[in-house]
Amino acid sequence: MKRRVIMTATGLSMGIGLAKSVIYAPMLPSLVRTRKIYAETNIDNLQQNFSIQTRANNADVKDGLTVDKDFPTAPLNLLSYAAYFHIFAESAHLTAHTHGNLAVGVLSGTSNFGTGIHEGTLERDIHYIQNLSSIANSSFIDKNDNRENKVVFGNGLNLDVSGTTMTVNGISLDHLTKDEIYQDKDDNKYIDFDTIFKFLSVQSSELSQMESYGEKLTRADFPNENNRVINLRDYTPNADNEIVINISADVLTLDRPLTIDGISDEVDGTTVIINVDNEGDDNIDMRAPIKIRYSNGEYRYNKETDKFEDNHLLWNFYDSTSEDNLFYGLITMNATFQGSVLAPKADIVVEQNLDGNIVAKVVNIKGGETHRWDLQDGSREVTTYPDPDPTDPTDPVDPTDPVDPTDPVDPTDPVDPTDPVDPTDPTDPVDPVDPVDPTDPIDPTDPVDPVDPTDPTDPIDPEDPFRPETDGGAENPFPELTPDPEKEEKDEKETTPDTVKVESASENPLKATRVEELTKEVSTPVTTPNTSVTQASSEGFLPKTGLSRSGVLGILGASLLAIIGTFGFRRKR
Repeated sequence: MKRRVIMTATGLSMGIGLAKSVIYAPMLPSLVRTRKIYAETNIDNLQQNFSIQTRANNADVKDGLTVDKDFPTAPLNLLSYAAYFHIFAESAHLTAHTHGNLAVGVLSGTSNFGTGIHEGTLERDIHYIQNLSSIANSSFIDKNDNRENKVVFGNGLNLDVSGTTMTVNGISLDHLTKDEIYQDKDDNKYIDFDTIFKFLSVQSSELSQMESYGEKLTRADFPNENNRVINLRDYTPNADNEIVINISADVLTLDRPLTIDGISDEVDGTTVIINVDNEGDDNIDMRAPIKIRYSNGEYRYNKETDKFEDNHLLWNFYDSTSEDNLFYGLITMNATFQGSVLAPKADIVVEQNLDGNIVAKVVNIKGGETHRWDLQDGSREVTTYPDPDPTDPTDPVDPTDPVDPTDPVDPTDPVDPTDPVDPTDPTDPVDPVDPVDPTDPIDPTDPVDPVDPTDPTDPIDPEDPFRPETDGGAENPFPELTPDPEKEEKDEKETTPDTVKVESASENPLKATRVEELTKEVSTPVTTPNTSVTQASSEGFLPKTGLSRSGVLGILGASLLAIIGTFGFRRKR
């Protein structure tokens, strides 16, 4: 009996399995294959897939497109697209006022930024913030009839433009309107920082190896520390209208002003490239205030502006001891600085005012304030200078030589006239101390002698009137007191001495290197693995089987059930 039960149960199980296959087929080979594909795809695209899943594409926000649409002539500039942004960095931290626009991978800041309106020559202030951790509400500049903003945010940021105040990740943007806000869409990026920084790194290395005029300048080449000048009139531009000068970093680490004399203030002026070699040092502590004197003799000082046509100065920081000639260290600006800075692999900390572009891996604005001053490049017209003769006045150290005229110490000999000490002899007249003798009148102390009248103690003697006691007369006891007139006379004399009067005295544009069009990142689709896993989880353990085979398998299962049932029944009988 037990044997018949076991065989019947086994037959039923096999029959049910075959019938079930009408819906599901074996899954092991498929599952193994799916996991392998998914793992390979995940390794290559995990980060990108995550960013796609977290994208906050907002239909109410316009597509920012790409930077080349806004700056089509950028490849002609030594800094390419970075030339149109005050700060161009992989990340930036702002804690001091930043007068300029940004293109940053990650922004962290508590201080506002934006290009102020001054001369009114800038029609559009463009920013790109791919990601951020913090931003000041007061950032950006209100638009007006002559100026507007274009602010492009990365597609991972949450934008809300539905109200009266625009927000990004919940932070209000007080100076922007809806029509000024843009965003990366799908896989598009306004700026591909990886591509641009690769170009800038190659550019920095090649600039450092360009043929320069003369030997590298060091601190020793400026014997007069208080009058350090690089006179561009002493240099000849190359075929691309560039003056290339190499200097040692120790020229900038000395806390004495350095003047770049002869820069053109016209948009088509000669480009000046100063390569700064740190020579293996990981830190450059810049302490030399940089001054600029135009070719017309006027000086330029740090200031806010939206007029950039007079910036033709590029400082390229490099390391001659590095295999790729790039500087990977820290540059600290501890003095006022003018001119654009290129250091694509370095960190830059700004502690004092700086005017120009700041192109670096990391930029930290800590003190002073920075001002946008875009590098101009691509000109083929050599800067002209006034009549060579006025070059002497430019060395105003010569005019200071007029120490000779100071020799007029001879005229100072008129110490003789100072001999008129004789006239000072009129000390004789000073002798009129005699008149001072009128102390005699002061002698009227004589009248003071009328102490005699005080002798009228005699009248005090009029104790005589008491004599009447002896005389026995009572009718006139004071007969001798009648001389009153004489007493009045004495009183007048006594008041005379009191009338004495006293008077009182009584501060290689490189062959137009072009940047290739920003390549779009194309992620390997993971539709197949994701779909397979989804089906397995929602419909069952096995994939579906074709309908043509399902009927046959169903009949076989039913037949098996009948045979096993009959076999068991006959065995029982």
